[in-house]
Amino acid sequence: MNNHTPGSSGIFIATDRALAIAEVDYLDLLNRYVVRRWYLYLIGVATAVTAMFFYLKTKQEHYAITARIVIQEKDKTNASDDLLRRSTELFSASQNVYNEMERLTSYELMVSVVEALDLQYGYWTERGLERIPGYRNFPVQLDSFAAPNEASADLSLRLEPQGDATFRLYEEDKFIGTFPFDSVCHTELGTFRFRRNGALPGGGDTPLYVSIGDPHLVAADYLEELTAEFTGINSTTIQLSIEDAVPARGVAILTELMRTYNETKRADAEQAALQALNFIDDRLARADQELQRMETNLEAYKRDNEIAGESTSDLSLVLRNVDEFGKQKEDLTLQLSALRVLETGLAATQGAPQLIALDNSVLTVGQLPDQVQLYNQLVLERKELLITGQPDNPAVVSITQRIASLRRAIEDSVASLRKNLTERQTLTQAQYDRAIAQLRSVPSKQRQVQDRSREQKIVEELYVYLLQKKEETALTFVNNATTAQIIDPPHAGPYPVSPNKKLYYFLALLCGGAVPFLYSMTREEVLNHRVETIQDLQQLFPQYELMGTISTVRGKHRLPVAETTRSVVSDQFRSLRNNLTHRFADSKTVFLITSAGKGEGKSFITVNLALSFARAHRRVVVVDFDFYHPQVANYLEQIRTTGLSDYLSGQAGLDEIVHPADGAPGLHYLPAGMYTGEQPGDLILNEARLTALFDHLRQRYDVILLDVPPIGMLTDAVLLNRFVTGSLYVVRAGVTTKASLKQGRKIAEAGRLKDPVLVLNAADADRQGYYH
Repeated sequence: MNNHTPGSSGIFIATDRALAIAEVDYLDLLNRYVVRRWYLYLIGVATAVTAMFFYLKTKQEHYAITARIVIQEKDKTNASDDLLRRSTELFSASQNVYNEMERLTSYELMVSVVEALDLQYGYWTERGLERIPGYRNFPVQLDSFAAPNEASADLSLRLEPQGDATFRLYEEDKFIGTFPFDSVCHTELGTFRFRRNGALPGGGDTPLYVSIGDPHLVAADYLEELTAEFTGINSTTIQLSIEDAVPARGVAILTELMRTYNETKRADAEQAALQALNFIDDRLARADQELQRMETNLEAYKRDNEIAGESTSDLSLVLRNVDEFGKQKEDLTLQLSALRVLETGLAATQGAPQLIALDNSVLTVGQLPDQVQLYNQLVLERKELLITGQPDNPAVVSITQRIASLRRAIEDSVASLRKNLTERQTLTQAQYDRAIAQLRSVPSKQRQVQDRSREQKIVEELYVYLLQKKEETALTFVNNATTAQIIDPPHAGPYPVSPNKKLYYFLALLCGGAVPFLYSMTREEVLNHRVETIQDLQQLFPQYELMGTISTVRGKHRLPVAETTRSVVSDQFRSLRNNLTHRFADSKTVFLITSAGKGEGKSFITVNLALSFARAHRRVVVVDFDFYHPQVANYLEQIRTTGLSDYLSGQAGLDEIVHPADGAPGLHYLPAGMYTGEQPGDLILNEARLTALFDHLRQRYDVILLDVPPIGMLTDAVLLNRFVTGSLYVVRAGVTTKASLKQGRKIAEAGRLKDPVLVLNAADADRQGYYH
């Protein structure tokens, strides 16, 4: 005989493999948590989707506005070696693209944009749950507003037009007054002027809403929506993007942001260039005055001393030596003087990094000019970082450390250069003294002329040099006036990017399904303390075999096996009979049928199982050992008569207590009897009569079914173990509690039931998945 598995009649003989499969029955889980309460999922999903639909009506759609700009970074590969040019470049704005991106997304720049576009004023109308924002095309524009005090206003106003000329003003629900359009109005909220900007919506019946906020707070909100990122790893192209409910407003914000950025950079470059030009102009003016003074003095000296002759060749040679050594001595003196000025500057900036002035026209040797230039560049970069960051910013801390390290290097270079210049000055002085000694024979007047001419030539060269640098500085300003070039003007995408309706509806579906699922799980796993399914039974009795499952019998059909028509229940009893026959292969079998408590259908199972055996042409007898609530005779529709209790009490013989069942050939029964003593259960202790009874029944019947009291209430079943072949433990779905089953499992594990197997009664056919 083949083992029955779920899908045949819902009955199977439990093997180890079957139990392992049943432990994770996904179809059962689907049925328990989903199929049984499908209507809850339908209601939950419909409710969640509907609620999400109305929620999305309250959410404004935002569009993505993007633009791309290129930061024009300076080409340093062809940088001039000229020290003055490099020194003037210190005053030009830094072209570091990372710093420029920080400047583009700076708070102060966004505040300027908000104030330029009047973004502190918000406009919208309402249509049902929707809020429809406006901008320049809004029917009303707030031209001006002045708060009654210096504090920033935070107002939400409602305008109800009264025709085309006036409107009623409310602050939230508080009525302020009626005012005309296009006129300055004075109220307790402040002074304002609302300007008509086209036709009023709805013929003037639609309320208009205007909000007034703090520009700084509005700028902070827009700054959170603004993003800036490089388009590539080595690219200097920055993509700006912002999300806004009004595409035109987002385009205006990015346009104004880039325009303000370029103007700010242009202003910074112009200021730096003007400072450099003012410095050069001041030096030119001083050089011009000095040159005029020298020319006048030389001319007067020649005129007063009547000098007009030519020098001899020896005199010219001596004078050239004197001029050369004198010039070297003066250069060294100037360099030492400039070095002292540099040392003074270093001492003055000991506390905080500041720019260091260096006369590059004097100090032209060694690494010092380059070091000072780099030092000043780092100081300027640090100042720019402090515009958008704090002193404890990692970038600021890093550059401060570099400045400190470079300062120490400059101090070392200054010390080394001073030593070198001092030694050269001593040598040059000695050479100059020797040349002067040779010149003693030269007439004094001619020597004076040569000295004055030499000084005049030096000043002339300086004057020409400064004029050249002035023009170069002006050209540098023109080339660096604009640092950002727009390659992709601001434009809005055709579709909104938020809210993500697909995601929101997916979450609604998820939540709409999760709530019924959690409810089902709670009902099944937490609140349900009764056995409902095969899986519940197998979880509590994992080591015992399930012999059969009997579906719920509708109506008053107490003996479905006795009916002539075929039914699911009759087939299930036939499967139960076959499973027992396969499980207990003895020719003479005695089955004890019990349960955990009253009302679980053990008598129903006993009688119908007996009828099934009788239909299989087996000689069957049913013995009703339940003296307290006898039900066998009632199920067989027999009158109460002499039975088992009368025999055990000695009041009747064996032939008097065995009765045939009407309409069921081969089936006999022993009713509980007519005994009325105080403790009928004690009759089972009469071992002699009990042994004689079972010997008598085994000789005449193939199958003996014992209907005994619930083992969870009485222990009569334990006393019969030595007479039985196996025990059927009946569990009724929806009635038997899990707690009583746990108690029954302890009794079975203690060996108080002989070879127990399980029968699930009154199971829901839809939940068990029967086939018929």
